[in-house]
Amino acid sequence: KKQVETAEPGTRTAVNLSGVSPEDLRRGQVVTLPGWLQPTVSMDVRLRAVSDAARALRHSTTLTLHTGASEVAARVRLLEGDELAPGNETWAQLRLEAPVAAARGDFFVLRSSEDTVAGGRIVDTRPRRHRRNERETLDALRRLLEGSPDDALLTVLQRLEPVAVAELRTRAELDATVFDEVLARQIADGGVVDRHL
Repeated sequence: KKQVETAEPGTRTAVNLSGVSPEDLRRGQVVTLPGWLQPTVSMDVRLRAVSDAARALRHSTTLTLHTGASEVAARVRLLEGDELAPGNETWAQLRLEAPVAAARGDFFVLRSSEDTVAGGRIVDTRPRRHRRNERETLDALRRLLEGSPDDALLTVLQRLEPVAVAELRTRAELDATVFDEVLARQIADGGVVDRHL
């Protein structure tokens, strides 16, 4: 019950939105900086099946995705193998029935009508459709998940090049200051070529 300038994750916060009617709002919407967080209908993820699942998760199964306050049907495209055994991990691409606002690093849960089936972390919110079992794609996803900010920027750049800096900034999903530092370092080291220099 006090006015604050910032709200940390996990805190209950009321936001005064001028010019927005209650009819325009729905579950799962996100307040964000203009241009930073774009809705997506596809995401690459690191997926772990729950260890006590009754059966393996099969390729192309449709489940319900829960991330943030969003809840939407998602078809699970396994990028390695045809099924995911209970307790195991793999790379997957989720194709969503409706757009959600999500960012790289966000956590999610997949549920059937009765049970929690799997969960994990979002790795890319704007992926292309991948061929399954393709080593280059799996290595790029690993760099996005486990690598440094430099790895993230270079991996996204490799997928998009040539690309405008504004688009790269949005797609790299790095903190603005970190993005500027990484881009400047990569240009200075020759890892990135700026055609405007």
